[in-house]
Amino acid sequence: MIGSTPRRSSSAIISVLKRSQLPLARTAGNVQVSGGGFGTPIQNRYVEKATCAAIRRHFQHRGYAVRSREKEKVGYDFDVQRGHELLHVEVKGVSGTALRFPITANEITVCVA
Repeated sequence: MIGSTPRRSSSAIISVLKRSQLPLARTAGNVQVSGGGFGTPIQNRYVEKATCAAIRRHFQHRGYAVRSREKEKVGYDFDVQRGHELLHVEVKGVSGTALRFPITANEITVCVA
């Protein structure tokens, strides 16, 4: 990742997510499955918006300042900072049957930089 943020393996990331105890947003009704097992673009935008709100609350509740970087297309969604600790947070919110998520070339470039 960028700056002093260490790279983490996928198992470490999953562990962090499980420990975060973020509430899961659920959509009303059935989830339609689109290409590749993902939900429709409309459903995925809804889920990502709800996920971003949950992430923002999660970090603010723990004393972090949260700055959205979504519109800047820098490869992650939020800068979260508490004291000298700065984290770059990418949010993934998808619906559907696939247990995976899409990632852009820009997100990969920023992650390995």
